[in-house]
Amino acid sequence: MSKDKRIAHGVRCTWWDSADKVMVVGGIPLCPKCKKACGYVDNEEAWFNDVEQYAATRKNFAEFVEWTRGRCFNNFSEAVRAFTAETGKSVDV
Repeated sequence: MSKDKRIAHGVRCTWWDSADKVMVVGGIPLCPKCKKACGYVDNEEAWFNDVEQYAATRKNFAEFVEWTRGRCFNNFSEAVRAFTAETGKSVDV
């Protein structure tokens, strides 16, 4: 059996991680932290290609995305505040 290479991401939260980390209820993928719905990206390469493209003009965005892996926040504002508090860095989203 091949390993699921997809990346799961929150639709209504900032959580993201490998697809094997999602909680599935009634066939619906959910964030394991807040239980809100998740979507999928084909693989980590596709995920980071999109991140790198977006981060090209946004200070510390790629580092911020790496930092958020496995962490759930209700929105980007909460995540940015936590990132800045922990790292001392600002981020452009």
